[in-house]
Amino acid sequence: AQEIVRRRPEQLVLLHPPVPLGTWTLDYLGSIEIRQRIIRDVIIDIGASLARHGFRHLVVMNGHGGTGNIVAQEEACARLTRRHGMRAIAPVGRMIDSLFTGKYLERILAGLRERGGEVDACRLATDYHAGAVETSLMLHICPHLVTEGWRAFKPVQVERAALRPSSGKSEGEGLGYLGSPAAM
Repeated sequence: AQEIVRRRPEQLVLLHPPVPLGTWTLDYLGSIEIRQRIIRDVIIDIGASLARHGFRHLVVMNGHGGTGNIVAQEEACARLTRRHGMRAIAPVGRMIDSLFTGKYLERILAGLRERGGEVDACRLATDYHAGAVETSLMLHICPHLVTEGWRAFKPVQVERAALRPSSGKSEGEGLGYLGSPAAM
């Protein structure tokens, strides 16, 4: 929102309160699984209401990279664009795809080298959840939320085809990360 306002100060920006729902969650105590179509429908309902109030642009941001969650957002945005004349986008799916297909690899490695860190490029291909990338982001924006001892966490590598909702519990020490948080 700040970047939009910086680039287009005449643009009115509304930050909608977060909607703490997700689908395709990891199988952990406390994870609440919501059906994919519910996620899609909630976004459509919110977007349709905003469109009725005159909003013409919607950016759906997301903190959960579960495939079904991303698909639900993209489906909702496509429907809002078709039915309500709204320009609706959900960019996180494309960003995650770009990450896992290596499009950001050189930038990430250069950033790590600048900070004195080294990481095996092959490890980034399996850095799915709370690994080097997400640990880096959290250390930057909310370091107090990063678990003590993260530097000692051993890499947990799972090939993409072998990923399951239970992988965070069954792989490595079962601490929930899939990747290399200590590579930071």
